[in-house]
Parts: sequence; structure tokens; C-alpha cells
Amino acid sequence: MPKTDYSDAGIKFPRLQVRIFSDGKTQLVDTWLWKQAGDQRHQITSSQRADSMDYARRLIGEFKITYGAECDPDDIDVEN
Repeated sequence: MPKTDYSDAGIKFPRLQVRIFSDGKTQLVDTWLWKQAGDQRHQITSSQRADSMDYARRLIGEFKITYGAECDPDDIDVEN
């Protein structure tokens, strides 16, 4: 579970929330966008194949640029 409190108006928005997990063969990525504090999140990806952690990080970087969003380590949940 991410450590970020998405209802905290004191942090910068828009913001990404990311879950990286494995199906046993590859990394998969779920990504949500929080447009503002306390708002509902909007799903960007669902189980998108990332093949590796490096590729998952590149995807997050692309989404940060595309959506003009923040995404810190506390916004990312990595499940083994």
C-alpha cells in the first residue's frame, strides 16, 4: 500500500499511484491518476505488461510527463 495520503492538500497534485506486481513471469503495472487532493483516482493502466522493473520505471516516467504528475517512491507499491 502506498504511503502517500491522497487527501492531503499539502502535497503536489496531479499525482500518480502505482502498483507493480508479478504474474510469475513478468512485471505488471497498475497506474492511477489523482487530479487533486481527496478526489477520486482515475485508472490509467490495468495489468500493463512491463517485462522488467527497468521498463516499469520507464513507464512511470512517461506517465509523469504525459499527465504532468508527481510520483515519489511513497506513491509506488511493489508486490513480490
